[in-house]
Amino acid sequence: SGKHDIAIAGGLAATTVGMSALSVDVLVEYSEWNRQFMDIFQNVGAIVLQNKETITNDLIAANPDLANDALKLNLEVGQKFLNMPEMKAQFSDFIHKLTVDFPIVVAKYLATAVTAFTAAQHLALRWRTWITGKFTNEWLKDKAFYKLNHAYYHLDNPDQRIQEDLDKLTDGVVSISTEGLESALKLGAFSTLLYTSFGAFNPAIFGGPDVNVQGYLFWAALTYAAVGTGALAAIAHNLPKIFRKKQVAEGTFRAGLISAHNNSEQIALNNGEEREKEVLKDQFNDVVDISKQYINKRKQMMIFNSVHANLGSIIPYIAAAPLFFAGQVTLGQISQTAYAFGQVENSFSFVMNNIQFFASMKANIDRLGTLLSAIRLSHYEKAEQSAAPSSDSPSPKPPNPA
Repeated sequence: SGKHDIAIAGGLAATTVGMSALSVDVLVEYSEWNRQFMDIFQNVGAIVLQNKETITNDLIAANPDLANDALKLNLEVGQKFLNMPEMKAQFSDFIHKLTVDFPIVVAKYLATAVTAFTAAQHLALRWRTWITGKFTNEWLKDKAFYKLNHAYYHLDNPDQRIQEDLDKLTDGVVSISTEGLESALKLGAFSTLLYTSFGAFNPAIFGGPDVNVQGYLFWAALTYAAVGTGALAAIAHNLPKIFRKKQVAEGTFRAGLISAHNNSEQIALNNGEEREKEVLKDQFNDVVDISKQYINKRKQMMIFNSVHANLGSIIPYIAAAPLFFAGQVTLGQISQTAYAFGQVENSFSFVMNNIQFFASMKANIDRLGTLLSAIRLSHYEKAEQSAAPSSDSPSPKPPNPA
């Protein structure tokens, strides 16, 4: 029943939202694990720097021959370090975090992320089942399928639009909605951490104005994402048009192949193979031409995305370097902040990261909108005929075709 289907869809949507929120919470837990894990390496390094010279001198004093045997000396120094109580504590902490804490974090993330993905995909499938039934019923109603092919501007490939475009629409909308939800949750979870990292920044140290900028890494992530989004939007401004042309060319070529298959007997009897070959060749040449435009556009976007991503990955380390060398922050704090910066910047870059998807989705929606308008136009003719016998009844208003 309709209420039962709505209840199931609601449950799937709620599961997707809940599990997505839990998966982001696990990512925050991972960032804390990463900070503690990296701090172990810094602690070990500090122990080595503080004690290596003393241990080395003591060993040489006890056994002068070690001064002439570097390998044996290093092995002895290493053994001394391993026997130190503070080094044993760090090693024990390292093993525990690697073999216990990390597997737990991974298991929790997989459980939540996989559950959210599964629920989202089942939600998309149920939506596709419903909307495909609606489109199919409308297409077959009042002989609309016949009228579209002969009366109303010979709409190309209605079968492909119902089968392929509806699949892309439902799967794409659910996927992008889930990704958008996760980006919003990550933005909320990591913004506070990033905003409070490393305190305030004063441009005066570089000759700028004497003003403290609180949360400068947060604002840097926002600015960097905004600039990247604007630049990529300028590069990809005509991508929806290219997608639309590519869909038309692919659909026309597909229709030509189907036509040759369905009319194989007539083509064989009339020796029309060469003619069909030329037609299919011309149709496929159109596919190749528009595909070249698509490849060039994707190449431009790939170059920009690569440069943008690689530059973004080093920003938090550059910002933290002076504080680290001054001993004000630890290696673990830098690693955690860099992770938070990446999550926040990636959330701000949600539109930029999905420009290609939005372009493709716009083309799909345009094709489905045209199909729906044509179907409604064909139904208008039937409604007008039904209303014709009654002179008192006003004629139905025709829909506006796309």
